[in-house]
Formats: sequence, structure tokens, C-alpha cells
Amino acid sequence: MTSKGGTNALSDVRLHTPRGVRDLLPSAARRKGALEQRLASHFSAWGYDPVVTPTFEFMDVFDAAGTAPSAEQLYRLVDREGQVLALRPEMTVPIARLVASRMKEHPAPLRLYYIGSVFRYDEPQSGRLREFTQAGLELIGASGPAADAEVIAVTIEAMMALGLRDFRVDVGHVGFTAGVIDSLGLSVKAATAVRHMLREQDYVGLTGVLEQSGASTEAKETVKALTRLRGGAGVLDEASRLARSEQTERALENVSVVMRHLEDQGVAGWVRIDLGMLKQADYYTGIIVEGYTSEMGYGLCSGGRYDHLLERFGYPAPATGLALGVERLLLALERAGVPNGDEPERIFLVSEPARHREACSTAWRLRRQGYVVEVDVLGMEEDAALAYARRKGMHRTVLFTGAPQGPVELVEGERRRHVAPDDLFENGGRGA
Repeated sequence: MTSKGGTNALSDVRLHTPRGVRDLLPSAARRKGALEQRLASHFSAWGYDPVVTPTFEFMDVFDAAGTAPSAEQLYRLVDREGQVLALRPEMTVPIARLVASRMKEHPAPLRLYYIGSVFRYDEPQSGRLREFTQAGLELIGASGPAADAEVIAVTIEAMMALGLRDFRVDVGHVGFTAGVIDSLGLSVKAATAVRHMLREQDYVGLTGVLEQSGASTEAKETVKALTRLRGGAGVLDEASRLARSEQTERALENVSVVMRHLEDQGVAGWVRIDLGMLKQADYYTGIIVEGYTSEMGYGLCSGGRYDHLLERFGYPAPATGLALGVERLLLALERAGVPNGDEPERIFLVSEPARHREACSTAWRLRRQGYVVEVDVLGMEEDAALAYARRKGMHRTVLFTGAPQGPVELVEGERRRHVAPDDLFENGGRGA
């Protein structure tokens, strides 16, 4: 198809990505890759092992799990055999399926981590893409507050290791919040609407729902009190006045013990109790977690305890976990002014044909010492080589000219000098 100007009408489409996805140029890709490597090293240091699951699963996997994104948010496709598949909208459910099908014989508890792309059909905006990366961990086969506290501590220490300081992690409990709502005597429809408004933190809408539901004055005051239960350990004393069932009392005790474990881990200072919090996924059963930074108005991390999810795949096992949004972490670090991690020095080697083997040998030795080394493959003239090196941000350029095995010319900014080839290496070449 050709336009009046003679150009292909599809050419613009072919040069752009769909909404909600993006290309990463080298500097951004390096920064993202470096962050992912640091997270992987951090998770490994706590004893977590990596796993990888497919980018798409059978749709039934997510249907069985009652996973968080709605049907409208899923990317679905049909294969040639007529089976309905879905791009994974999150990582916990695929890992639950993996453990139930492939890792039942492994010794518990299982400590697993992942870093991978997930897909949701959301409205794109800053910090929200339709394809994004989650990095997280799952602790499977361990019930109790010590396990919940561990995944929270790992996550807090991960954000600190990356350079974030001004953040908080909110900790709530499904059993308490849901238990209080269940005690209000609301209709099923009204109770469902109240839960939805709490999940969305839409407190204006919450007031409207309560007014329309015909809720008693006591019920309205209880829900309002629920939304104010945020803060330190003193919140638990306030919450005890709303705990009118064994379920809610157990939930408060659970939160209290988790907080003591977090104090033992030395990370309680970054934690705030939020007992009005609920989550979209229906598989959470206990402690729930959301992490925020003042740099952004949306979450950096999310997760909690899900003791019955693996049972839906035929393997009853308690579990808890948390996921970090990699792109959001990168954005938070940028807005907080956290510098990029140290990058290796970059060196460009240019040689005349007679010294090409020397240049290749030198490049090999420098790479072994941790430098990033490019060797000219175009046969550039000196001026072109130096211009290229400046544009690429090379720290040093080495010109192999003159007699073989002779001196080389080292260019560092405006400074130029002739040195022996061995002087390019740490310890005069003895470190290579």
C-alpha cells in the first residue's frame, strides 16, 4: 500500500513499538542488566536458587489460581491445536505450578528466585508498562512469621543495597481486614464493594458504598477506623478494639510476631503496619506487603503469604513471597539521584595490519583484567578512530602503529604518550 507521496503507509508502523512496550538502547539496557545482576546476587546470598518458567502458560493455570489481573488485562492466544494460552501476568502462579509439578521431592523449605518479563493490558503511563520485569522470591514449604519476615527482610535489604533509602514497606494481614469486614453484617454485594474500595484505596468511593448499603453507624465507624490503622506497633493496640473474632485476634498476633522478627533482622525501621490494606489476588491468606517510595505514587514491591495456592495444583504447601518491579526500581533510583554502579573502563584498540595480532592479544589480556575492550574492525584512520572513541565514551584509545612489538600510543582525553605494550596492564603485565 503506497501513499500519495509514494512512501509505504506501513513504514511508520514498522519503525515503532506497540503501546506499553519499549526498546532499550545500550546504556539503559546495561543499567537494567546490572540491576538485575545485583538483585540475583543478593537473592543468592540469602540461599535462594534461580528458576525460569515459560513466558506463556495454559489459560487454565491462571483460571485455577484466581490470579490477580482481570480477564481484560490478560494477553490471550490460541495455538494451532486450539488450546487457549496466556502470557504470564505475574510470576507467583507459574512458580506454584512448577513446584507442584516438578519439585515436590526437593527438601523443604524451597527458596526460589526469578527475574522475568510479565505482561498486562494496562493503560500505559509513567512506571506502568504492558511488558515489564519482575524480580522476586518465593519461600515454599515454610509456615509461620519467621518465613514472612525473611522475605520482607530480603526485599528491604535489596532496595537498600541498590541505593534506595527513602522508602517504606507496609505490612497488613488479610485475616484481620477481611475478618473485620465480615463482622459488619453487610450484604455480600456491599462487603464485596467495601473490599474493592479498600484495595483501590478509594476512600471517597468507600464512603459512598457504605451510605448506599444502609450500613449501621457502628459499621461505618468501624470501616473508617480500619482505614486509619497505619503506623508503628501502637497500631496493634488500636486494632485490638476491632478484633471481635478468633480469626482477627490470631491475625494481630501474627503481625506482632512478624514485626519482632523484623526487629531481629534490623529492618523494622522501614516497615509500617497497615491493617486497612487488601490485595487484588484472592490467593493471599495471611501477611500481605506493599512497598513504596516518596519518589513515586505507586508500589515498588508487592506480595504476601499464599498457603493454599499450591494446593490448587495438587500439592498442599504453605508459601510466602515478594516481587519487585525492575523498571519501577530503575525509575525510583533515577528520581532519587542514586548514581549508576561502577562501570568497567572501556578501551578502544586500533592497529595497522602488521600489528593486528598484537592488538588482539592485548585485548584478550585486558578483558581478563575486567576491562571492556573493542578492537577496530573497519581499518579506521587515526582521526576517525579517535572521533569514534570520543562518541562511544571510551576511557582510553590505544594505537598500534610503527614496528611490530614496539611502543604503542596511548590516548587519554587530550593526553597522548608512547608506552610499552606491557605498561597497559596492571602490575606491568604480571596481573594478566
